[in-house]
Amino acid sequence: MAKHFEVKIGDGTVVARSMTLGSTDLAAAQPGSKPVKYDCPLPRDESGRAVLISLELSQKGPPE
Repeated sequence: MAKHFEVKIGDGTVVARSMTLGSTDLAAAQPGSKPVKYDCPLPRDESGRAVLISLELSQKGPPE
């Protein structure tokens, strides 16, 4: 079983992704206050399940 991840910031810019995704973006779901589970297509025409977790950070940049 392959494991894929993708991290995006608020404007949708990808800041990190698993090498197994290559240049493929994971399908997105609407962010909310609770984790959202949904079906999504994966590379090589595989189907998968995804969990979307939205976090709001109060500090920008590295910790001081």
